[in-house]
Amino acid sequence: MLRTEGERTPGFKLLLAILIGAALSIPLFSVWLLVYDRQTQSEQATSSITEGWGGPQAMSGPMLVIPYRAMTTDTIVDRGQSITRSREVMRELTLSPEVAELSTTVAPERRKRSIYEAVVYDAKLSGSARFAFPPDLSRNGVKIEDMDLSRAELRFGVSDPRGLGANPQVIVNGARLRLQPGGGSGGGAASLPGSMPAA
Repeated sequence: MLRTEGERTPGFKLLLAILIGAALSIPLFSVWLLVYDRQTQSEQATSSITEGWGGPQAMSGPMLVIPYRAMTTDTIVDRGQSITRSREVMRELTLSPEVAELSTTVAPERRKRSIYEAVVYDAKLSGSARFAFPPDLSRNGVKIEDMDLSRAELRFGVSDPRGLGANPQVIVNGARLRLQPGGGSGGGAASLPGSMPAA
């Protein structure tokens, strides 16, 4: 098979197609870099604006937690003999409210940095709760006279404590009480809790 002069070989045609494709990809790559840079700057600006405000917030509680004294028995083996000893321990009684009413006021606020802006939210919660001892309290081995009511706590669970601000407080019966990190609301809750002395 004869090839006329000036006819291009298949390899040359493939190379030419690759070069044209590479040349066309340059503006596409430039646009991608510009979009990526703007997106990164937007994320950094949003993170800077919302720093200290916390992320999406979920709240649980309140739970009333009352410490009480209880007796427990331990059995140990000493020199081949089983010895049973009784000792006093402190446990916690956790009560859910019988009735709870909660209202929330959310105020959005737009904040800007350079050409970027983000919306932050300031929420105020108010409500009431009523607690009562369960009727089968004695069946669980808990006696009212063994309770230390002076150390009772109201506990709340929050998903992101950064959203509480620098000095989180609640108002109970007109008294301002400061929230403190606590032991949680129990029940395997995954939220990071806070506790406060019960009024």
